[in-house]
Amino acid sequence: MIEQKIKVVPENIDLYGKKVMVRVDFNIAFDSLNDYDYSGDYRIQKTIPLIYFLIKKGAKIIIICHYGRPEGVYESKFSIKPIVEYFSHLIGLKWKPIDNRVDIQRLLAVGDREIDEFYNLVNPIYLLKPEFSSVNKKENFDNGNIIFLENLRFDRREEENDEGLAEFLSRLCDIYINEAFSTSHRFHASISAIKRLKKEFYYGFLYKNEVDNLLDFLERPVRPLVLIMGGSKTETKLKLIKKFLSLADHILVGGVMANTILFSKGIAVGNSMVDTNVISESRDLLRDFDITSTKVHLPVDVVCANNLQSVEREKVIIFPVGNIPKNYIIGDLGPDTIDLFTKVISNAGTVIWNGNLGYTESIFFREASTKIAYAIVKNSRCKSLVGGGDTDSFLREIKLADKFTFISTGGGAMLEFLIEPRKFYY
Repeated sequence: MIEQKIKVVPENIDLYGKKVMVRVDFNIAFDSLNDYDYSGDYRIQKTIPLIYFLIKKGAKIIIICHYGRPEGVYESKFSIKPIVEYFSHLIGLKWKPIDNRVDIQRLLAVGDREIDEFYNLVNPIYLLKPEFSSVNKKENFDNGNIIFLENLRFDRREEENDEGLAEFLSRLCDIYINEAFSTSHRFHASISAIKRLKKEFYYGFLYKNEVDNLLDFLERPVRPLVLIMGGSKTETKLKLIKKFLSLADHILVGGVMANTILFSKGIAVGNSMVDTNVISESRDLLRDFDITSTKVHLPVDVVCANNLQSVEREKVIIFPVGNIPKNYIIGDLGPDTIDLFTKVISNAGTVIWNGNLGYTESIFFREASTKIAYAIVKNSRCKSLVGGGDTDSFLREIKLADKFTFISTGGGAMLEFLIEPRKFYY
């Protein structure tokens, strides 16, 4: 049992007139951030209770986040401007960019040197208020207002965990709150370095909810415990599988993770995607991995095609694992494997699932993920945990997301927590 050490922002804290910086993770993939009917904004929606709490307390709120991978260089396509517009609609505030240097200095209370050094983050800034003043009147940063800084990754020092950037961020606020569970497994300036610099540092409601739920699944599972691993990003998933060999009753493996394990054992996977980095960097883990373990269930048959992106139904072929021709690519689990997996799930007391089991972007390769999802929902005694943006989005697309016990806002963060929870404790 891990001792609780999450320092959550207190309900009775006095925030009136104080500057509160909130680190969020709004790095979500959807085509139009201005589509107000979009249903995949789970991370954004989960931050709103904290923001309303801060507004009610009369705080001056500064929100910071990253978006995409601009590699430390400003690119307009990675600007958070569309996120600000979308968020302002959800929160019920009006917004506008502030790009006048004098106004930025006044609102943030920073000097010329700081604006020059952190230019990509503070020019422009985005101000959210209930109403804006007349054209010629200067705007103030009033209690209950929100300021967004630009994309943190426009400054390369964010991903370098630079203390200079962390110090700048800490000077902008009186209180710092980490509400970005889904990126808190990264050693970045706004996540890691700032903890060492800001004395008044708290975690938010979303963060605490994630920790409480994940810890419950990890330490108090209802047996049998079934772990389902699919998708890509195999290095972390392989470490989790190794840990759960002693914790889980069954481990079901699909996707690139399964391809990589099979390939490393000399089993033919055709022209399917494998993670060669894992094979070269994690040879010890793979060498010790026992695919004959009665706990581990790998695919016995798979659905394949020559090209997963452009395929016709008559060109989709089922092969037994080990007999896949060199020019074929695995797109999904086969019917025998699906039957095996669903039978295991039908008796489960707890299921933890990360990563789709096929190339669900295509209608021809989503049967396994769909049937697995329905099997979990059909098992009424089963506690179910899901993490990972692709799996979350898929479940929302097939209208099953609200049938699961808990959907984590983190994919990689969820996996890292299940491997080593103490990393997420302050």
